[in-house]
Amino acid sequence: MIFRSANKVLGVGLLLCAFAPREADAYAFAGKWQRKTEALEAKLNTSAPTSVIPEIDQTINDVIALGELQETPSMLGPLLVLRAVASAQVGDERGAVWDWSVAQAIDPGLTNADLSRFGEAGVLLAKNRLDSETLARAKTAKMPEGVESPKHLAKLKMGTIPSGLRRICRLNATIALTIDREGISRRAILAVASGSKIFDFWVMNAYRTIRFEPARRGGEAVEVDYVLTVSVNNC
Repeated sequence: MIFRSANKVLGVGLLLCAFAPREADAYAFAGKWQRKTEALEAKLNTSAPTSVIPEIDQTINDVIALGELQETPSMLGPLLVLRAVASAQVGDERGAVWDWSVAQAIDPGLTNADLSRFGEAGVLLAKNRLDSETLARAKTAKMPEGVESPKHLAKLKMGTIPSGLRRICRLNATIALTIDREGISRRAILAVASGSKIFDFWVMNAYRTIRFEPARRGGEAVEVDYVLTVSVNNC
């Protein structure tokens, strides 16, 4: 079953005329993507989620390798939802909420998707839909007075940016991270998009594993919403 976004099927309908080589590759991949996405969802119903997650990861990488295309969100978003469901099924609530937030950032139409067929995993995701109030709060989040900001414990590895983005002169994406008292990012919300869906995905996905020295008030660790901008200048 293909996810529905904004009351339309998230199929891949690329124009058949005047293909550049990369677009031709994308069109050839479109049918494969749809079959693979449907097969992965079916497999989640019959197999251990741990065996499906690596296949989802590989399919996500295949989509990213195509580069920036009009249909990128409709291909990438459903795969992230499936990974979120699989994570929830193995008890990784943080991973599930993270991927679900990223999926909604990449394709906002997924926010209203019917998740009931995913059972308890769907209930978890439904509780974390990015409504307008949540997005507005993320965009205006500020560090509370008297609170020391979180500090990166590791640098973002800029060299891992997808090769297709390296020809773009400048990219800037602003994200809001909910960082808990252990210095772990619990959720990423895209506050200001870069204009590149792949770069937005790359930024949020990269921060999934980066740890922080937690924010502190009077020496005591506290949970905060931390807003930061990631910039790339290839000029």
